[in-house]
Amino acid sequence: MNKFEGLILKKWIIPMICLVLISLVGVSCLKSGEGFPSSKDDVIDVVLLGDGQIPDSYTTSSQAFTLSGAFENDTSGFDVILQYSGASDFAPQDITLTLGVDTAALNTYNTQNSTDYVAFDSSMLSYSKTVTIKKGTDRTILRIVISDAKFDFATTYALPLKIISTTYGTVAANGGTKIYAFTAKNDYDGEYTVTGTFSDLNFPAYKGIYPKTVDLVSTGINTNSYLDVSTYSSAYIYYFFNTGTSVSYYGNFSPIFTFTGNKVTAVTNAYGQGTNTSLRYAELNPSGINTVEFDDNGTPKTISVSYYMKVGAVGSGAIRVAITEVYTYAGVR
Repeated sequence: MNKFEGLILKKWIIPMICLVLISLVGVSCLKSGEGFPSSKDDVIDVVLLGDGQIPDSYTTSSQAFTLSGAFENDTSGFDVILQYSGASDFAPQDITLTLGVDTAALNTYNTQNSTDYVAFDSSMLSYSKTVTIKKGTDRTILRIVISDAKFDFATTYALPLKIISTTYGTVAANGGTKIYAFTAKNDYDGEYTVTGTFSDLNFPAYKGIYPKTVDLVSTGINTNSYLDVSTYSSAYIYYFFNTGTSVSYYGNFSPIFTFTGNKVTAVTNAYGQGTNTSLRYAELNPSGINTVEFDDNGTPKTISVSYYMKVGAVGSGAIRVAITEVYTYAGVR
């Protein structure tokens, strides 16, 4: 069971980690119809990594086609199609393909596109290194299984899959390697419109900036960091406010929310709980409405949370800022 098949599980019963699959075709850009001969008069027999779950209209290296999946019993996965094209509509004999990893292709892609995809550790993946396109067919499907045992939420992983050899025909020049990249997202990940109230006890003139757009970014199976993407043109890991004359921010402070089912159970500081030079830490207001409301599809509708920025020793610090906010889900980030 996984979300690739459209299964929706109750969020407060089974925690899930979504995988986003991005097919990066900068190494082997396969345009619609490309790699398949338009005439059989001057045809060579080729094998290639087919589009699989990537549509034929996908033609650029910068665009991403995404699929949601979920770790169920600690694993998830996706399908890769391996195809035959040639003088015959179907393979004239069994064709065995040997597969491997092309780290050079991944390094080239990272260099050309200023990305930092990291190759999967071999222990995180399981798939057959040989597959067979049976005689009389034109394709076979390879299942890639991913384990979450070592999945680091701060890393975007990639599998640069390559057809190393074939027992018949030749490997297509523009379809022999594809790079599949993955990032993990938990149930609460997304872009939100935020409204609320804000009170700085030391400087009452300071006001919160509402409404604003905030991304909640997965940092673990049930934790999400706060990124303000509307105050400035790019995301910042700070909490911004209005001084009355200009926009400013609290140094060494940005909330990380911890969820348990439909509850917000903790708020901590991304810069350390009182261990930063400002001695700032975050703490949930237990009297607040700290809940998550899901829609019928299991997507968060709203997150209500009340919390403090405190200063001093954890557990005895003074309240500097009191914040009560409602996060309304706007879509995937």
